[in-house]
Amino acid sequence: MKKPILTCLLLFGIICFAHAQRPIFAAKGGVNFADMAGPNGDLSDMRTSFHAGLLASFMLSEKFSFQPELLYSSQGYSEVFLIEEPIATDFNADIKLSYLTLPVMFKFYILDGLSIDAGPQLGYKLDENVKYDAANISDSFDSDEYNDLTVGANIGFTVYPGEKFFLTARYNRDLLSNVDSNYDEQYNSVIQLSAGFYF
Repeated sequence: MKKPILTCLLLFGIICFAHAQRPIFAAKGGVNFADMAGPNGDLSDMRTSFHAGLLASFMLSEKFSFQPELLYSSQGYSEVFLIEEPIATDFNADIKLSYLTLPVMFKFYILDGLSIDAGPQLGYKLDENVKYDAANISDSFDSDEYNDLTVGANIGFTVYPGEKFFLTARYNRDLLSNVDSNYDEQYNSVIQLSAGFYF
């Protein structure tokens, strides 16, 4: 399933690149509000983290542009549940998933200084760590529950308050389950707020 998707994305990117003008480069960064979702809704509490990276913007026409990005994105989720035995206590867990992501955004400029953005995203997991706190005992350990490769989709918008600066709001969600299981489905669900500047 993942190989045909990757092949289509690569071919589409090559076509867009061939028809694009000289790129404009930029740096961006911002805050993540990350969660893990299931087929029936959210499975956990949001985890606040960050993302940062570089992008290249290729103008295809006056109204359209093609924008590949390379970002470090800290995601995951938080969970709090009650352990009843031997003594009732809250168990707090913070699951950190670190990714190198490649969003490929297609931007439609509906107004001067405003674009609607949408496109696919590939992600490669760099690290997975669990930190917990229960009964005044804290610890952390590395884990490997989630898949190394993710395929997702983005939708959002960007405003351009100046010639060199931009602000972006974006929602990203996995298209394929992030765990290999016939009994469980989990998907990264991330709201991103970014600020950036063109070189």
